[in-house]
This record gives sequence, C-alpha cells and structure tokens, in this order.
Amino acid sequence: MRRDRVMPLFFFLLLTVALAPGAQEAAEADLFGWEVRLEPEQVAAGQSSQLKITLRIAPEHYVYRDMTSFSVEADEGVSAGEPVFAPTETIRDPFDGTLKEIYRGEKRFEIPLEVAQDIEAGTQAIRVGIQYQGCSDTVCFLPRRITLSAALSVREGPGEASAAIEASNAASSLDRLKSASTGAGGDSAFERALAQGTFWAFLFAFIGGILTSFTPCVYPLIPITVSLFGARRSTSRLGAFTLSATYVLGIATMYSILGLAAAATGAVFGQFLTNRWIASAVAVVFIAFGASMLGAFEIQLPAS
Repeated sequence: MRRDRVMPLFFFLLLTVALAPGAQEAAEADLFGWEVRLEPEQVAAGQSSQLKITLRIAPEHYVYRDMTSFSVEADEGVSAGEPVFAPTETIRDPFDGTLKEIYRGEKRFEIPLEVAQDIEAGTQAIRVGIQYQGCSDTVCFLPRRITLSAALSVREGPGEASAAIEASNAASSLDRLKSASTGAGGDSAFERALAQGTFWAFLFAFIGGILTSFTPCVYPLIPITVSLFGARRSTSRLGAFTLSATYVLGIATMYSILGLAAAATGAVFGQFLTNRWIASAVAVVFIAFGASMLGAFEIQLPAS
C-alpha cells in the first residue's frame, strides 16, 4: 500500500524534471530581456530606417561584449549596415582572471537599414538574430541565440523628411550611444581578504568552511563521524586523532583537486553544470534516491 502511494509521487517528480528545461529558459529570458523596434516604422522607397535593439539585464548579472553579435535577415530591397554597439565597462573576469568588456543594466544598440529605390510598396519582414552569453558573479549560462522580428512599412514616393534631418537624428542617436557608462562593481570579500595577505585569505576560507558545517545536510553526518572515530573503546586518543586527521585530509585533498580542475577549465565547468540536460540528469538521480528512501524500490548491497 505504501508503494502504491509513493509511485505516483515519483512519476510526478519525473514530470516536473522534464518540464524544468522550459522553466529554465523562461527564467533566463527574465534575466536578459531583448526588444527590437524600428524607427521610423514607415519609410518611402530610397529612405533609411534604424533597428533599435534594447537589452535589459537583471541586477548582479552581465553580458559579455565579445559574445554579443547580431545578424539581420530582410526581404529583397532592404539591406542592413554594420551594428552600432552600446558602450561597455571593463571588469576582471571572475572565471578566468582576464579583463573583459561587459554590459550591465539597460543598453541600446542600433543597426541601420537602407531601402532600395525600386522596392515595391508594402510590408517588409525584418528578422534579427541575437547571439549572446549572460553571467552572474558566480555562474555563466551557455551561449544562447534568439530571433526577434519587426515589420517595416514601405510607401511609394520620396519621404517628407529631408536628408539633413535624418543625418541629425542619426548623429544624435550615436552621441547618446557614446555617453559614459557606469563604473565596474567592487571586489568581493574574498578578494579584499586576499589583498591583505595569504594568511587572512586562508583564515577567511577556514571560517567559511566551519560555517558550512552548520548547514542541515551536515547534521546527520556528525553522529556517524563521531561513532567512527571517537566511540571505539579499543582505539586510543592518538589513534582516534590519527584516523580523524586522515579522514579530514582525504576529504580536503579530494575537494582541492576537484576545485583546481574546475578553476583550470574556467567558465567551461560552470557552463557544463548549467546545461539543462546535465541538471535534469542530476535531478533524476536525486529523485530516484529519494523515491528509494520512501520505499519505491531497494538497492540491495552485495553480501560480504
């Protein structure tokens, strides 16, 4: 009877994991929002327009300049010029330690569009492909490509706006794009401790490690560890200390090696862990173990 109750819950959790990738994409779209509009939306044959692209980045997140690119697909008779990128700020990349140009906050980009003289009147479909990679201070998302659309209305005959007005508007727009951007964010607490000396950085890491011992997931391991090393009558205090020191050094060595491997790969390791399929596979493993604890199935250990 107990198993009959557990199995529906198990399959419900599996369904939740299957839907998780879509939720992840929606969450990323909330962190990095892109909008496209045309200015003006209606032009005459032989005139020009501007694609205005707006990027809104959530607080404590940023987008790499060198990972940002645009491509424009338009109907015959409409051609796109070179994109005008928004001003950037420079930071020291927390993942590989190099200087990188990034975008923060709200940024605007422009792509000029030229309309041919012999184009037919009507609506022209404009499709903008955007390639970018967003990050926070602790994790980077995988590079992503999205496509946005806009509609350009073309009328017959020359436009009323003169070339001088168009040039003035373009120059004003470029001046706004070249305005000064905000400064880079401050250093982290660990970087400030490291700047004061290796001893303080080590002390900072040591205290942080102790604080992590008070998380709820560690509580069940405390009596197990104490019973292994401190509750043996046949073991002296020196022997118990030696066993516990070996245990701690083994854990420290293993996690140090894993940490060095993750640091050596730079942002690749973080991108790997944010992959929706990898995250879903890890979630399925944890759900399976949880279902086993609830009695859905048993993992029989081999007899000694």
